[in-house]
Amino acid sequence: MAIVLLVLSAVWTSNCDRSDPSIGEIAAGEPGPELDQPPGQLAPTTVIRGTVWRELPRDEDVSDGETAGGAADDQPKPSAAALADPNLAAMLAEVPAWKLEPPGTTDCRVRAWQAGELVSGEVPCAPTGDYELELTAGITGVVHVEILVAGHLRGLIEANLDPTDADVPADQAAGQAAGQVVDGVRTIDLVSVALGPGHVVSGQTVDARGEPLANVQVQALPRPSLDEAIPWRTVSDAQGRFEFTTLPYGPLSLRAIKPGFALSVVEAISPEDEVLMVLDALIDLEGAVVASPDLLARAVVRLEGSSVWPAVERSLAHDGSFVFEQLADGIYGVEVTVPASEPGGPEFASVPLENVTPDLRVSLALVPAFRVPVRVVDPEGEAIAGARVTLGYSQIGMLQKTAETDADGRTLIGPVVPGPYFVHADADGYLPPEAVEVDVGMQGFEGPEQVVVLIRPAKLEGIVVDEDDRPVAGAEVVLDSEVAFSVGEGDTRRRMFAAAIGASDGSLGVTKGAVLDIPLFAEDEEAGGIGVIVTDEHGRFEIDSLLPGSYRIWATHGEHAGSAVTTLELRSGEVHTNLRLQLREGVPLTGVVRSENGQALVGIQIDLGDGMILTTDDRGVFDAGFRRGEQELILRGVGMIPKRVAVELGDAPMDLEVELAPATGRFEGRVVDGNHQPIADVEVELRPLDGLSPSLITWTDARGLYGFDELAPGRVKLEFSHGAHVPAASDAVVDERAGLRHELVLDAGWAASVLVRSAVRGDPIANVELLAGHAKATTDNQGSASLSQLVGDAVKLELRAPGWVDKTIELRHDGTGLVRVTVELTEGGSISGTIDDDVGDPVASATIEVRSLRGELLGSTRSDGRGEWFVDGIPAGDVVVRAEPPSSGAAVLAPVELRSDIVRGEVTKAVRLRFERL
Repeated sequence: MAIVLLVLSAVWTSNCDRSDPSIGEIAAGEPGPELDQPPGQLAPTTVIRGTVWRELPRDEDVSDGETAGGAADDQPKPSAAALADPNLAAMLAEVPAWKLEPPGTTDCRVRAWQAGELVSGEVPCAPTGDYELELTAGITGVVHVEILVAGHLRGLIEANLDPTDADVPADQAAGQAAGQVVDGVRTIDLVSVALGPGHVVSGQTVDARGEPLANVQVQALPRPSLDEAIPWRTVSDAQGRFEFTTLPYGPLSLRAIKPGFALSVVEAISPEDEVLMVLDALIDLEGAVVASPDLLARAVVRLEGSSVWPAVERSLAHDGSFVFEQLADGIYGVEVTVPASEPGGPEFASVPLENVTPDLRVSLALVPAFRVPVRVVDPEGEAIAGARVTLGYSQIGMLQKTAETDADGRTLIGPVVPGPYFVHADADGYLPPEAVEVDVGMQGFEGPEQVVVLIRPAKLEGIVVDEDDRPVAGAEVVLDSEVAFSVGEGDTRRRMFAAAIGASDGSLGVTKGAVLDIPLFAEDEEAGGIGVIVTDEHGRFEIDSLLPGSYRIWATHGEHAGSAVTTLELRSGEVHTNLRLQLREGVPLTGVVRSENGQALVGIQIDLGDGMILTTDDRGVFDAGFRRGEQELILRGVGMIPKRVAVELGDAPMDLEVELAPATGRFEGRVVDGNHQPIADVEVELRPLDGLSPSLITWTDARGLYGFDELAPGRVKLEFSHGAHVPAASDAVVDERAGLRHELVLDAGWAASVLVRSAVRGDPIANVELLAGHAKATTDNQGSASLSQLVGDAVKLELRAPGWVDKTIELRHDGTGLVRVTVELTEGGSISGTIDDDVGDPVASATIEVRSLRGELLGSTRSDGRGEWFVDGIPAGDVVVRAEPPSSGAAVLAPVELRSDIVRGEVTKAVRLRFERL
């Protein structure tokens, strides 16, 4: 009922025509001479007037407002013609009639807002619902008049204080009183509004210690926002309590704002009376840089982290100190850089400090820093101008350096201190390759420059048509593949890079304005978000930035059944055009989900098996659109037994009625050790075997007990895990009977002591990795290692060590509880070399495999940024070395292989591989 009345309050008001476009603005009319103020004369005072009513069910008792403001105004239901919406009229036909009453003694307040600031005092309504609101002097433009009646939806009216001729409806006569100035007072009459029932959301604002926070501004907005121009606002009292009494039913977002504290955002569902909002105090991060005065004068300190993105930069004080004020508690990265005093001159930087919290004082020291020369090219070796290059310690991390390539595709990125780094590059119209690892030595980057080859993407172009071959606008095109791809990813990278490189002042969020949004979605909302492709008005679509690989594509539309699935293979740089996806005839598939006693079930998920998941509304109803043929639906809900429903659609619409039974099963058990003592903190995972229910996880208590509720009956698999015992699994059956029904004994297992030595010299081998089932260990300097929690009569033990040939043996339990074994490894050989392209440039990220002459894989690696590679631990003998080009060059470069040999204990060096053009 609350939702329906919310709709009513939006479509119907007392004694006014809601279709009139002048609602909320000054009534039309030729402006009188009073509005044209002579120079030096004070502007008139602006007063806004209006009337507010409450919507109440007709059978509700008349409130005190009737005697104060007159009899209630009974209103007939609007007709379909009046609403111009037959569907809405049909819905209203099921709703009881209502009446309009003035506020009476109900709390009723009115205030006006402009640009987030109050531009009036807060005035009470008269018992009759009338109000007069005087605006602050000098206010012009558009204001929003907010009407708050306790227990009813908020009223919000937009009033334009400076209407132009274009704002004035043609059917309004000139000379109306509204907007006229009399005795220095300009009066504006707004429309009357009727407000349906509202809901209460209340809670408390506290600090991190749980102490109440007073004078916190709390804002609320429904989700979705319902196009509200301004949020609901209130202020917490001395005990931190706050309350809204005029919110609509449903999800909403609450924001708590107080100077000196970080923004707190909480999601809630109206009505709600126990919302807790915790605000963390903001902290100053202080530090200092140790360097000579001339370097301190040029130094810049950078900060990035939890509430700061992009990085913020500050100059240092003359003594080298710095302060970043009012930071939210979190994790940050700090570094200082000193640019060269002249082109080509020496530069300095500090080692970036990460995982810094604001309560720490930071001390930074300068060391010589260098730049990495990078050239970005396409698969044909042509320079790419304007490519975006990023240099950082890790694949994803803070304080990364950014730059753009020049017309020759080159850039110098930095400065950075010596160490290992990753170079990323991408550009419009290309896909980024894997990050290239580079080393900056004590003398800087070794070599002329780092070449990064971008991938030329594949592209799909096509059209979606209906059964009669007519283009279909607004159809959704679904693309599926095991190849990683994201629709709109290139645009997202471009805008994130632009934000980072163009905002050196960064953002401190709560103290320096709004934190910049990470651009996850397309700028044009009509184009849909990531993963959504929608056809244009001609039914056409384009999908670019695709990696080579196999794809499945189909189209859906609400008024048609989906198209057939088309499978295609894309090569690097291929443009696949004229793809045609034809929607098919279908019939509507709808349904209602109820409990065993006939009650509608809300929030039940219906999985249609093609990526579409629906949720039942407050009437238990779902609408799957147009479909055809065999359909399988899986229904799941909290506390209900999942159900699979299969139907065959024919020529007529189908409306399903599905009944779900409550999940009343319970399973309890206990876990003990070999001495029948309870084991606490055992992780227990219950995995139903019906293929429909989700897995559940719990832990045993101090008595070794565990339990699961609201289970569907049937067979389940239980898995038990504990750090001091061997993992175990067990099958069981769930039914409605309660009580302890399962006891499991966890075994501590048996152990093995392993000594690893050289097969030739007998010397112990350190750093050998041992793997036996779930047990892992590494040998020490004496070549010894211990494995525990081994289970079964025998396990396979795998041994791996750099420079030694891998070996696998079998460990057998001899009943003693501790097995001692000595394993001898044979020293292997190594092989190293380089990989270049057809013009002699090194190729990064090429896959290098070393195989025996019988084809057995002996080792593999990838080339680094200089095209160098190294594989060790290869058995002695003849081998085949094969190189596969990276994805960026797979379309133009052919794999290459050659024969070589491996000598035990030696490195076969200078093996040069060269890709040739296809």
